[in-house]
Amino acid sequence: MTYRYFPAIILLVLITFATGCGGSTKQKTNRVEGTVEYKGAPLAGASVTFYPVGGGATPAFGKTDENGKYKLQTAQGEVDAGTTPGEYTVTVSKRESVPTGKKLRGGDNDELVYDETVMQETLPTQYTTVDKTPFKATVENKKLNTFDFTLD
Repeated sequence: MTYRYFPAIILLVLITFATGCGGSTKQKTNRVEGTVEYKGAPLAGASVTFYPVGGGATPAFGKTDENGKYKLQTAQGEVDAGTTPGEYTVTVSKRESVPTGKKLRGGDNDELVYDETVMQETLPTQYTTVDKTPFKATVENKKLNTFDFTLD
């Protein structure tokens, strides 16, 4: 087998990465932020997800802080940069680790004993699933978009 084309292939791969992975591929986003309350109090540690309706927009997500405030970002965007304009269905979810009551062994000699836990959703399904949530949002171009959500 001959390797005479190997340098040309390497050069082609490098050019592809250099031109395809530059800053020009970043999405233009609009800032999106707001607050989430549950039963009249700020909801900390919840995931807020914006799902595009009918395509043309990009899914986005954020996490609430101790005051229930969130800022969105897309997977391709910068932190807290928001998302693309469009119509969205919005879900709010909060999962916590809950003990099952079982003890598990582990470690090198199976001597270590610890409590088994599972992740469990703490909010009603009407807020956590796309087909049941009452929350909608329209992200507009070139402005700060603020969406507050109140869960009963």
